[in-house]
Amino acid sequence: MTVVYRVLARKYRPTTLADLVGQDLLVQTLTKAIQNNRLPHAFLLHGIRGVGKTTTARIIARVLNCLNNHTPSGQAAVSCGHCASCKSLTEDRHLDVIEIDAASRTGVDDIREIIESSRYKAVTGRYKIFIIDEVHMLSKSAFNALLKTLEEPPAHVKFIFATTEIRKIPDTILSRCMRFDLKRMEPTVLVHYLQTIAEREGCVLEPQAAMALARAADGSMRDGLSLLDQAIALSMGQNSTLENQEPVLIATQTIHEMLGLVNQQRLFELLKSMLEGQTEQTLKKTQALLQDGADPQLLLQDLLNIIYSLICLKTAPQFKQEAFWSEEDRKVGMQLVEPLSTSALMSIWQALLKSCSEVNLAPIPAQALEMAVLRVCYLTNLPSLESIITQLKPKLTQTGTSGGTTEEALVPQKSVAAQAFSSAFPIAEQEVVLPAVNIPPSFEELVFLISQAREPMVYSHLLHDVEIIDYQPGEMTFYLKPEIPATFLPTLQKILQTLTHRSWKINLSPHPGQGSIKQQQEVARQQLTQKALEHPVVKSFQQAFPEAVIKINESS
Repeated sequence: MTVVYRVLARKYRPTTLADLVGQDLLVQTLTKAIQNNRLPHAFLLHGIRGVGKTTTARIIARVLNCLNNHTPSGQAAVSCGHCASCKSLTEDRHLDVIEIDAASRTGVDDIREIIESSRYKAVTGRYKIFIIDEVHMLSKSAFNALLKTLEEPPAHVKFIFATTEIRKIPDTILSRCMRFDLKRMEPTVLVHYLQTIAEREGCVLEPQAAMALARAADGSMRDGLSLLDQAIALSMGQNSTLENQEPVLIATQTIHEMLGLVNQQRLFELLKSMLEGQTEQTLKKTQALLQDGADPQLLLQDLLNIIYSLICLKTAPQFKQEAFWSEEDRKVGMQLVEPLSTSALMSIWQALLKSCSEVNLAPIPAQALEMAVLRVCYLTNLPSLESIITQLKPKLTQTGTSGGTTEEALVPQKSVAAQAFSSAFPIAEQEVVLPAVNIPPSFEELVFLISQAREPMVYSHLLHDVEIIDYQPGEMTFYLKPEIPATFLPTLQKILQTLTHRSWKINLSPHPGQGSIKQQQEVARQQLTQKALEHPVVKSFQQAFPEAVIKINESS
């Protein structure tokens, strides 16, 4: 006779509250509520998939309907497992425990059947219990039909709801239930449990393999057991069984191949070449990983996870990821990022995170991944902000004392901002060739340059209300008319710095100068007109035509 195989998630499903793993607060609360007979008429169990919502609901139903655990003051929080009620629940044939899948029965008619059935007392147990799984899938009309019965149910009726989407449940339903939030499995708890189950199955699960399975399970116990089931099947020999062979070794490499993951050591090597700016080595290692079958998106996620862990370890030394990182991996990782600052690591993490969407949208994801890792290489090769300031300091000091020259090399403001994130990258001292900035040699030419800055008010004040006293590139002294607003000088400073990529020193004089540019232009025009009228040709023309009006063309 063929024996039907039961998957690990069903074989090791908890049958008592004490068997629940990683839900200590839930177990404590339910135990005390049952022992003190302070039971609500409706339970709401919320959590991600595979953390034990349906299992907990069945355990509650088993405890409430057990025939041998009742006392005058309450009842025990464990079921006997031997009475007729417990046996029928184990065999999924209990008449008073009705389990409903709300994902397939969403209508109001299904809820009306429940309401109608709740009027009748339990047949064999103490309570008639309705377990509604995925309750958030019920329609609005179904929820409305359930409200009255849920608020004032018969004494012999208990409701147990389970859901993964708590926000989709109406507040009117939530307010009528005792809510329990089932936590994600802690990594350490999940790793230990997977190793325990593997040992029971006659297998040896390597620590790094257990860590990889825990990462892939993402806090779900059922997902972890399903992956372990697959790993055991993959690790067994062709014609072997668990009963007739030595313990099956579940190797880390096997798990990595099964999940499509990359070996941790190879990831560290790739990250090292990226942080050192070795573009050729980075590209070769990335292509080698892709040729070995690594998924571009998963590889990028692995890099993000490593950098995240390193940031946590660097910012909080007490932070440890025992489940995901071995002591050796932590040492290697910390040595790798020892010379880097936390801000630099966070900038790299952000750059890689932005690349995730690019890899998803790219027609060739492998190329997008290669561009992402190369981008990090070039970012790490940029000079730091401290080195730029150190090299500029002597030049800026000289400019401030001697007035400077128009040919001095200054860093564009945009380049400094682009390099600010890499302030902690250790680089060798290099001679930086800085571009020259053309500064207008005269005040009139400077005003003309400002006219292109789309600041008409500032330009108008410079023409009409400013009298220049002294002008040098980088410094000038002028007289301002009293009617100029207070915002004029700050705005002018900002415009000058933007246009010339340097800071300017502006001095105010209490004494007027030779007039504004507009006044000087008017004086020059009058002098030109007078000189033209004194020309012999013009005088003879006036004598010949005394009533003629003579206009002087200034451009001629």
